[in-house]
Amino acid sequence: MRFRSSFLLVVMLSACTQLDEEPLHSSIDNRNNQSGTLNNNPCSIALTALDHNQSSQNISRYQHAILRNHQALANLEKLGWAFVEKARTSFDPGFYKLAEQTVACLIQKQPENVNALMLKSHILHNLHRFKDAELVARQVVAQRGSWFEYAVLGDALMEQGKLDQAALAYQHMVDQRPGPQSYSRAAHLRWLFGDLDGAIELMALAVQAHVASGSESTAWFQTRLAMYLFQAGQLDSAKKILTTTLARHSTYAPALLVLGRIHLAQENHAQAVKIFTIAETINP
Repeated sequence: MRFRSSFLLVVMLSACTQLDEEPLHSSIDNRNNQSGTLNNNPCSIALTALDHNQSSQNISRYQHAILRNHQALANLEKLGWAFVEKARTSFDPGFYKLAEQTVACLIQKQPENVNALMLKSHILHNLHRFKDAELVARQVVAQRGSWFEYAVLGDALMEQGKLDQAALAYQHMVDQRPGPQSYSRAAHLRWLFGDLDGAIELMALAVQAHVASGSESTAWFQTRLAMYLFQAGQLDSAKKILTTTLARHSTYAPALLVLGRIHLAQENHAQAVKIFTIAETINP
């Protein structure tokens, strides 16, 4: 389903590589020998093997490929995104710090790597360094300006309360790529402006456009929709969505949190405490 290019602004108005000759692992070893420590070198930190419980298949695969000097720059970027994915699914912000070190390593090798800068902006946003994220995102948008880059810029602006500027950034995003990512952001802006019905309508579109994937992103869309429905007093509809979410992602803490709040509102206190306890254990 596609909307005309002015869709998002109408929403707002109505609501208010090439590798160096020296192999990467060799340069890491040389720096380590000179410094006598692993801790001051972002490449060493990014490539340090994690234990089985912390790592993922993607993280291990990209680390091994880089150490073999197999498309090291491309795999460094993929490693950074693998750390971001792990942070999202594990609710452990330490993986964002590992992603940040991976980006620093990549920028050491290619200071003007636009993909690295885009990843850096995304990481800074997730670390709540919103002004820094905005500055990097603006740099990338000026060089390339893809839909995802406008999305990250809009997110950084939104978190700083610069809602009019965020709407303009999201408008560029929806012009290039209408879809669940842009619908969900438009929904959040409507919610911020007090248009709960509009937020529900748009987040429902995001869920419908993405539900088949069953990914963590789908769980996030469904949880936000359930939260909006809960605020609108549609408790049964919200619980139905959360049941679907938790059937696929049984340990998804944000969904458990909303479900617990619904039980609390219904004065099912013992059940609410049980659910909150599980959610807190997963994501303190």
